[in-house]
Amino acid sequence: MHGTFIRKMDRPLFLLSLTASLLLFSGCDNNTEKQTSQSTVQSVTVTTVKKINVAKTVERVAQTQATKDIELIARVEGYLMERKFVEGSDVVRGDLLFVLEKAPYEAEIKRISAELEKAKANHRKTKLNLERVRKLYNKRSISQEELDNAKCWSLWLISCGWL
Repeated sequence: MHGTFIRKMDRPLFLLSLTASLLLFSGCDNNTEKQTSQSTVQSVTVTTVKKINVAKTVERVAQTQATKDIELIARVEGYLMERKFVEGSDVVRGDLLFVLEKAPYEAEIKRISAELEKAKANHRKTKLNLERVRKLYNKRSISQEELDNAKCWSLWLISCGWL
């Protein structure tokens, strides 16, 4: 039965597979097995397994959004010198949040104080001028028109807010 099988099979293919099988089995040698088993001794770490409770955690990627949004709007102009709060911390009404540069405000206070002193001086001068004009009018040194002009000038300065 084997002979029939070989006849049906292609002879060159049969010879090629027979040659390949012989070459494959001739390469195995007992000496190489002994050398390999002796040279490959490796150290292994051994650990005992312990049963412990582990908290179950789940990590997910997400975005959060605050329930209240607060918008800080400056009521005054100026340069920020210092921020007195930590971002994300709680603040209450009346807490100091920012420190502004003092120099521009101090200069403005000095300018307004000087204007106030000037207005006070003008008020004293106008008041003295009106008293002097009244005295001159009482002595009949000036006319009624000049007295009326001095009164109107005083009233006009007061209505303009300069006195």
